[in-house]
Amino acid sequence: MLRHIGIHIYDEDEIEHFYKNILRFEVVKSYPFYPEAAEKLFSTNEPVQVYRLQRFEVKLEVFVCPKPFNPGLSHLALEYWKAHELIEKAKNAGYAVIEFEKRPGKKGYFLKDKAGNIFEIKQINFV
Repeated sequence: MLRHIGIHIYDEDEIEHFYKNILRFEVVKSYPFYPEAAEKLFSTNEPVQVYRLQRFEVKLEVFVCPKPFNPGLSHLALEYWKAHELIEKAKNAGYAVIEFEKRPGKKGYFLKDKAGNIFEIKQINFV
């Protein structure tokens, strides 16, 4: 059973600008990460703030830490009503939107936050 997904960002302002305004997650809780755990996980002595975010049943645990990382091919797929509106909002806010053809006549969309986390955006479809 999936409890939550943990991701890493650099800039605390992304909580408001990207996760709340673009992806429409709500902050459930915020707390400082234990320095000893931050040293082990991120190899940093700098303070790390954690945000617990939720949208419907999807829960994210976002670690704010200025240490760089490479997410590789990892990504989260999220479904939205009127996904095209969210994609346009992200473009207008200056976020990277990657549009590609999945197959003839069918497009796919990925968004990146400023730390490089990748989100596949899908239209809700009950068919």
